[in-house]
Amino acid sequence: MYIKRNKAGEIDQLSRVATDECQEQIDVDASELDVFLGREDSESEARLAQSDLGLVRVIEDLVDVLIERNLISFTDLPEAAREKLMTRQTLRQQRNSVSLLSEQDEEESI
Repeated sequence: MYIKRNKAGEIDQLSRVATDECQEQIDVDASELDVFLGREDSESEARLAQSDLGLVRVIEDLVDVLIERNLISFTDLPEAAREKLMTRQTLRQQRNSVSLLSEQDEEESI
């Protein structure tokens, strides 16, 4: 990647190849490049995405508790929410059954 800097020394232009204006080479992993491209804190974004995944599981568990305690009915949820919950439940069951099968295989080979 090649860049052109403004008077303040910040990246002003970016090019994949050297041009008349963009002649300074920069590493694609440079933090300056992340800032210029709007990826200022990619580590923070990754942590936020991971947190979102954990929160999804918390919400699923919360919905399960509310249904078990008869505080809401599964049919009270919007259809899109029901479909997503059922899909995730099916995927989790499939993953768990695969894990159990692999554990049984290990036990049988002992």
